[in-house]
Formats: sequence, structure tokens, C-alpha cells
Amino acid sequence: MGNKKKPITLIALFLVLTLFLSTTGCFFSKASLPPLLLIDVNENTEQNRIRALNPKTLIEVVGKAPIVIGKKQISALSDDGSKVAIARWKKANSKEADLLILNVEKWKVEETGQKITEAISRLTFGPDGSTLYWVQPSSKEKIKDIPKNYELNSYDIKTKKLRVLEKFKSLFIPDRIHLTEDGDHIVIYGLNVEEDRMSKGSPNLITVNTKTGKVVADIKLVGVKAGLSKFAGAKKGEPGYRSYKPGLTSHKDEPLMYIAHSDDDKVTVVDMLKGTVVKKLDIKKKVTMSDSIFSIFEGTALAYQSSAEKAPKKADTKADPESAVLPLEKRAVLSSDGNRLYIAGYKYVNKKKKGKNVSKLETDGLRILEASDMSQIASFDLPVNDVRLSPDDRWLLLKHTYNIGAKKENGGFYIFDTNKQEKVAYLQKKWNVKIDGFSVDSSYAYTSYTEGSMGGHNWKQILRAVDLNTQKLIAKREVKGFFADLLVPKIEAE
Repeated sequence: MGNKKKPITLIALFLVLTLFLSTTGCFFSKASLPPLLLIDVNENTEQNRIRALNPKTLIEVVGKAPIVIGKKQISALSDDGSKVAIARWKKANSKEADLLILNVEKWKVEETGQKITEAISRLTFGPDGSTLYWVQPSSKEKIKDIPKNYELNSYDIKTKKLRVLEKFKSLFIPDRIHLTEDGDHIVIYGLNVEEDRMSKGSPNLITVNTKTGKVVADIKLVGVKAGLSKFAGAKKGEPGYRSYKPGLTSHKDEPLMYIAHSDDDKVTVVDMLKGTVVKKLDIKKKVTMSDSIFSIFEGTALAYQSSAEKAPKKADTKADPESAVLPLEKRAVLSSDGNRLYIAGYKYVNKKKKGKNVSKLETDGLRILEASDMSQIASFDLPVNDVRLSPDDRWLLLKHTYNIGAKKENGGFYIFDTNKQEKVAYLQKKWNVKIDGFSVDSSYAYTSYTEGSMGGHNWKQILRAVDLNTQKLIAKREVKGFFADLLVPKIEAE
């Protein structure tokens, strides 16, 4: 009898051990997903730390104890998740930082010996993880508390060699950087500003060869509005400027940058290596036979209505709908084959309510375009202001707008199936969600949001894992404090 129970007991123990190892992340086979990296603040020591999390359960990976990384840090994850670069300031008021490299597999931090004496930004790995890039001030001169001059630096991790790739002209503010797929070129999108930080003309797209350090292209994006612009027609109590932020996305296999204008329905396509505008197109809706028939009846009805109604009051005709616009922003993402462009946009509008100026968020919804000619394949009237695409092009995560005190549906995100062209889920309602990324196999998505009362000490960050195939929230992790940064690998390690 005892001999019969023994195999059953061993099988049960094996199953329990397997479940434990898989949920705690004790091992990662070649077929498994790389861990996520969480940076947060230790509540007791007030030191930043980095932890490895299981990508399905969000439980800490056993054998990888939290690593302390100082009072202040800026970090970046390599595309394959194998390295983390950390600029670490040991104290909050330290004048210089140490550049560290964390080997995720070995869970070991290497001191590079490189000191950083300026406030760096746009810290980014090259595609193969061997080189780091960042932007920093090139002089002490400032305008309105921001540097007047910037430079682009590269750092070779193996040789520990630092070089200045490019010193930008004065009053050029680098905003975003992009590495080409082969890593041979780095593209800098930036704003040209006046001494008062207002925009001066159109932004520029500058392409630098990462090996030679030479600028191979520098194009002014004529017709693209970006940055802050003064608005002389602002009324009392309204902002004296508008803020423009176009949506940028690039082609995976070709050196093309797609720029969705923030203030109109246009898309500019630029060849980043040649520095030329390939095309500038209006977004146009495809007209079907039913649309044509409907437009005829609609036009007749409107003509009859306009002749029958009285002319509007003069007070109505004086209203300038653009006079109260605050920020205007577009978000854009291109499918990996370069065929489809997804765009979401929003703007803030000031409206009078009981004699007071009230800011209201208005959105353009989601639009799906044929990238070759910008013809509209479909549009969806959804209140979204951000769009992200999974690596396999199957899923869109659409961030729902968030307005403090709103009574209707507010916050959270939609899951959109690009094959079916329909939203299949609406999750995490009532929260101002941040979309942190997707697993490399497109099985999961990761989001986070903040809980806590204004002025209180009960802040916490809520991390969630979402199963995209079932459209269900599958894991939750709470992090005490007002800060948590989740770093998500983009590609599988070789």
C-alpha cells in the first residue's frame, strides 16, 4: 500500500515545486520571457532601488535581491532587456553622477568609472546594446532655467570611450532621439526657440552617423508646428500661448519618419538619411457609394434648413473656437510592415461656465490610415489620447482620457483588436493609467497608475499585467511611495 502512495506523493511534490518555480520566477528557460525591471524608492532608506519581476506574475525573481542605486538616478534598458544603464547620484544634491551598467542575467552592477557632471537626458541604448547615447548641456548659459546649448554624446561600453558626436547650434532644444534599426545613425528631433523659450519657426530633424560623428542630414520641417507659441488673442484668464506636439513614428525597415501634425489633418513623411520630405499629405476619408448617396441627401437637407432658419445672433458669430485652445498633441504609431498608420489626437479648450474659464479635453478618436496615401481606412469615436501597438501588430492599447472629477466613464484603457478592427475590452476605469509596454511575444501588456490623496503620505503605485489573449487583468503589484518606473524589454535576447 505504501509503495502505491509513494509515486503519487512524488508527483504531487513535483507539481507543487514546478508551480512555485514558475510563479516566483526562479528560472527562465530560453523560451521564457525576460524579466521586467522595477525602479522605485525604499520607503525606509529613501534610496532608489532596482528589482527584477516575473513578467506574468509581477512577483520578484528569486535570487535577484534588490540593488540600491542612490538618491537620484536616470536609467535606460537595452532593447533585449539584458542591460540597464544607470546614471547614479549618491546624494540628491551631488554635483556628479557615476555611470553604472547592470548585467541583468548575472544581476551584477559594473562601475564604469565614467563621471557625469551635467544634467543628462534622453539616455538610450543602441540597438545591439553596446553603446549608450544621451543629450547634455554643452555650456553653463541658460534661458528661463533651461540650458541654451546642448550636445549629443555616445559611450562605448566595452572600450569605455566617451565622445561628443554633435554640438547643436545655440537655442536648439533636443526633444526626442531615435536610432535606426542597424544602429548606424541617430536621429534627433528638436525645437528652435527664442530667448523666452517660445518657438522660432519649424522644428528640425538632424541625422548623425554614429561611427563618424558627421551630420548626414539636417532638415527644417516646414509646416510642422511644435513647442510653445504666443497667442496675442488670449482673453483675460486664458493662457498666453499654445503648445504643439506632433506625433512621430518611424518605419522599421526603411529610413522614414512619419510626422502627424498636431494642429491639422496632415502627415509629413521624411527620409531621415537624405534629409528630404518624401511627401506631405492630407488625411482623407475613403468615400463609399453609401457615403456619396448620404451626402447628397444631407446637402439638400442642410440647404433647406439654412433657408428656413433665422440668421444667428451677432454674438454667436464673434466666437473664435481657436482663441481658447491650450495644448494640441498627436500620438502616432506605424505597423511593422509600414502599411498602416494609427493616430490619436487631443486638445484642451477653454469654455465659459458660470462666468469662469473651464478647461475641457477634446479628442479626435482613433484613426487608421493607409500609410502610402494617408487615406482613412476606419475611424472610431473613442475618447483616447495615446496609442501603443504590440510587437506582433495585433493589439492596440488606447489610453482613455482622464479628467479629475468627471462623472462619466473616465480613465483606464481600451484593448483594440487590429484584425477585427474593434475594441474588445475597457479596463481599469477611473484611473489615470500609464501604458508601460508589451511583452516581447505580445502575450501581455503592462500598465501603472498612482493612488493617494493630494498632500497626503499614502501614495502608492499600482502595477498591472494584462493577458491580451483573454483581455483580463492577471497580476497586480502595489509599490509604496510616489515613484515607480517599470522597464520593459522590447525584443528577444539572441
